Order: sequence, then structure tokens, then C-alpha cells
Amino acid sequence: MYLRIRTGNYFFRKFINNNIAVYRFDERGIGKSEGEYDYTATSLMRDVVYAFYKLRRMNELSNKKIGILGHSLGGIASIGAFGKGCEFDFLIQMATPVENHGAFIKYQAKTNTDGFYTVKNKSTVEVINFIDEISKSIKETEDFKTSENKAKKIMKRMEFEKGNHIVNPLIIDLIKHNHEENYRSSNVPILYIIGTEDRIVSSKNEVIALKKMDNPMIDIKVVENVNHWLSDKLAPTQMEKSLYNMNEKAIYEIINWTLEK
Repeated sequence: MYLRIRTGNYFFRKFINNNIAVYRFDERGIGKSEGEYDYTATSLMRDVVYAFYKLRRMNELSNKKIGILGHSLGGIASIGAFGKGCEFDFLIQMATPVENHGAFIKYQAKTNTDGFYTVKNKSTVEVINFIDEISKSIKETEDFKTSENKAKKIMKRMEFEKGNHIVNPLIIDLIKHNHEENYRSSNVPILYIIGTEDRIVSSKNEVIALKKMDNPMIDIKVVENVNHWLSDKLAPTQMEKSLYNMNEKAIYEIINWTLEK
């Protein structure tokens, strides 16, 4: 059995064709899901925990391995659920931020692929310094309101009146997620796979962080010339279905690694 987050239908069929059963879900608000929800990694992590224990209690799965594949935000939720006690038999982390305190957000501000990190009258360096100051001030255990108030004081001090859009629940929550220790101490197999042309998560920075951990349970695969979705369309300017047409080499690496586990 395979618990899976945030990938396209073609990839889904590849697992089925290789006799790997799939339980698939995405973030709340996707498809026909309703009710109150947010888009934070913490919220998604809670759903992962619930899904895992629901599957583990099913009699027909009692002798089956359950692994999890998480892409990007889903990867943060996956490693977070693992840290919360979900005994996955293996993890596949696809284009997932690894470094603590939302360090990848500064990389996003540098690449600024969709213009989100553009702040009027501020340079890229100033925006990165602004994010860094917020990261240093926020504590993992404090509530959002406390973190938001701290961020607003930094905005005022650094004269970032137009930077309010950066100080949102998703960004604040990501800064609070710190999972390096979960990777470092993992005693179950982990595949970390990322593309060299990822403009949302730095393949260089995250691979360096993982190698420093020197954990033999972590296999690292870097796929040349693919983007954040491990597809061939470089520097995409907007979300579209073609982004989920994963590169065949990336699919091969993931499927073969899974079959070995």
C-alpha cells in the first residue's frame, strides 16, 4: 500500500502497473472538498497522520508495507508526520525543503519565479534580509498572532510597508517547520529526489544539507534538466496540467527504488 500526495494521474498509473497499490489525496480545497481549512503544512500534516492510522487499522493491510510520497509542501507534511510517530516503512521526498526555519523561502525570493516576492521600492537582497529577520524572530511554539505581530514590527523597522503579503499564515508556518533531525535520525529508508532546474527549492542547498547528515538510510537522486515537478518544462510561468507530466527518468528512479523496498 502506498500513501501518496500531490502528483499527476500518469504517475499514479505507473505505480498501479507495477503492482503498487495507491491511496491518494491532496490538500483540502482541491477537487470537491469543502469546509473550513487552510493551506499550511501543519494542517496537511495532521491529515497525513489521520490517513496513516486509518490505513494501518485496516485488517486487509495488516501485513502490507505502507510508504509515503510527498511532493514539496506534501513532503514537509510527510516528514513531519514521520516525526510525530507515523511508522512509515519508507518515505519518498520529492522536491521537498529540508533546511530548518524555512531557509528555502529565501531561495524562492531570489528566483522569484511568479513575482510573489516583489516588494515595491525594495531590492531582492533587501527582501531576502527581511525574510531572514522574520525567520530569526519567530519561535516554533508561539501562535500565529504572536508571530504576525513580531513580523509587523520588523516590517516597520525595515520600512517594508508594502511587504504585508509575505507575512501570511503559510509562510509563517513554513518557517516554524524544522525537520532536519527527523532526516538525520531516520532508521527507515528515504529517497530524496529533486531536479537541477528547480526554482522553488534549491537542489544544491538541500542536497548539501542532506549529505552533511551522513545518514546511510537516505538515498539522494538529482535528475538533470527537470523542474520542481520533475517535468521537462523549464521556468514555467504559470500552473498548467503539463507540469505534472513527469520526466521518465524521474519516474524510473522512483518506481525502481520503491520496488526494492
